[in-house]
Amino acid sequence: MGSGKYRYRVRVQAPIETIINGSPKYTWSDLGTYWANVKAIRSREPTEIKSIVDLTVYEITLRYLDITSKHRIIYDGKVFNLAEVVHDERKTETICNAVVRAGELPSANFVMQASGGISIGGSYV
Repeated sequence: MGSGKYRYRVRVQAPIETIINGSPKYTWSDLGTYWANVKAIRSREPTEIKSIVDLTVYEITLRYLDITSKHRIIYDGKVFNLAEVVHDERKTETICNAVVRAGELPSANFVMQASGGISIGGSYV
């Protein structure tokens, strides 16, 4: 992908664990700001039966960056929770599938699940 394809500035964040009174506390720490391509690939609006949350799935492409699904991306005031991260064979690009929940704000505090997933405000990411 040529440099013109990366037209949006995104902020990548990593979870940081701190022990307070013997209990782990997690916050987000900025890794940096990067140029990326961000595009919506599907959306699911809430229905009375299936879902109570409006979800949109995005594909975010960056130049190679050593990140995993434990990281997140902030773009345009939205939180992009990484569901899948794929690095190409030549380590030139990182492609992320990310989920955005309508109305979710970039919160500083969250809980790390035993499975490695992240819970923010009681919702599993």
